[in-house]
Amino acid sequence: MKREVSKGNMNDRIKKCERIRELQKERGWSDSELARRVGVNKSTIARWYKVDMMPATFHKVCEAFGLSEEEFYCAGKEVLVDARIQGRLQRMSEDEKDLYDRIGDLIADWAQEHNTNS
Repeated sequence: MKREVSKGNMNDRIKKCERIRELQKERGWSDSELARRVGVNKSTIARWYKVDMMPATFHKVCEAFGLSEEEFYCAGKEVLVDARIQGRLQRMSEDEKDLYDRIGDLIADWAQEHNTNS
């Protein structure tokens, strides 16, 4: 089955491939290792930049990394959020930090109460 290269999904395809590269680097996996774990030829990995991988192959890639498809796309975003929060905390006065903590406690209390009542 031939897959078409469409301009509309090229950025998504490249972002997906870049995410795969990040995950490989984190785990110290070569293309050969990823190919072995996914069950494809090493040359197939290079083609992912040019042609969309089949959904079943993408599912196998996610499984190889131990991630759901949602986690694949979201992984790393929490790091950015944490960095933004840390930056804000560093610029806060002690009074602002205390207020921030109290608001967090109120939200946690509300969430706990809300979850027990549902």
